Amino acid sequence: MAPEEEQLRLQCNRPRRIAVGLDRSEASGEACKWVLHHVCRAEDRLYLLHADREPSYAMQDRMLAADGKKANDSMMRPHFDALISLALQTKGAAFEVSTHVLEGDPRPLLVDFCERNHIDLLVVATRGTGSVRGVVLGNVSAYMVQYCPCTLLLYRQKTKLMSP
Repeated sequence: MAPEEEQLRLQCNRPRRIAVGLDRSEASGEACKWVLHHVCRAEDRLYLLHADREPSYAMQDRMLAADGKKANDSMMRPHFDALISLALQTKGAAFEVSTHVLEGDPRPLLVDFCERNHIDLLVVATRGTGSVRGVVLGNVSAYMVQYCPCTLLLYRQKTKLMSP
């Protein structure tokens, strides 16, 4: 076997690093559940990522908390806990899941996280609701299509019109 083929074989057999970008939307939770059921294998590593631009409601929590990062983490904790529980039920107790709260613009933060952690697949839900074609993807999704350093999966939430 040629060295290139052997290296490719080893890469395919190693645990994959899969990241899911989450916000507080129903669509991002659905995307994570879909990934758990259709993409993740028991030996993979799952990274749950949340990046926050400090919306006004987060700023109110920040004023009440001594540590701003702690405030953002506490807002996402129920979402993270539910998804971690589902991951462990679906993939087994040994399944590796980690959570990361990033502060700032999610677009460059997600790209940077994927590069630094050698992510194999990034999954983000697309929530764009604009009527203009370029806006339909959503701000973060459109940016990821251009700059994501790894394979990107855009998850589109089923709408009532799409349901049977």
